[in-house]
Amino acid sequence: MKTPDNISPRQNPVLPQASKKINFINPVIEKIYNHAELSRIRERVVADLKEKEGNNILILSPDGETGASLLVAALGYYTAYACRQKVLLIDCNMCRPKLHTFFDSPQSHGIIDLIRNNLSGRDIVKGTGTERLHIITTGSVDDNISAELRHFHIQNLFKDIQGQFDLIICDTSPVLQTISISPR
Repeated sequence: MKTPDNISPRQNPVLPQASKKINFINPVIEKIYNHAELSRIRERVVADLKEKEGNNILILSPDGETGASLLVAALGYYTAYACRQKVLLIDCNMCRPKLHTFFDSPQSHGIIDLIRNNLSGRDIVKGTGTERLHIITTGSVDDNISAELRHFHIQNLFKDIQGQFDLIICDTSPVLQTISISPR
């Protein structure tokens, strides 16, 4: 099986020229890192963003357990590591936040803290242990957040941080999911 260590740059110029073994944070990300489809997705995303002069994308899924959070984590990791771009992942899944689990990052001190404590986007950006890869988690989700979310505009978050990253990828709640986070 070919790994990043035994593929020459001529065979795959996208992979970094590194003499040391890649230390993956999560074994799930390691399994999909070498899939060519991930490279094709990244190339398409980068081309579309360049054409539209943007740097952020939103990943949607119809319902839970479709792998959207895994795609966000793997795409972010691949872009930061192999392409050497500064990447920010944002977990906007208030129903079932999962992005933090791929990077062994605490869920606390995230978007909800930004809303409740009037913080700036820079205040809630966390490192992941991978150079050039950062994350914003949801924060501690509870039943009282629904009313506060109604008045939150993600554009305000982007104003603080957009210029600091080459790529920003947002993971969201499933669009067809009927779980409510409103007060009972």
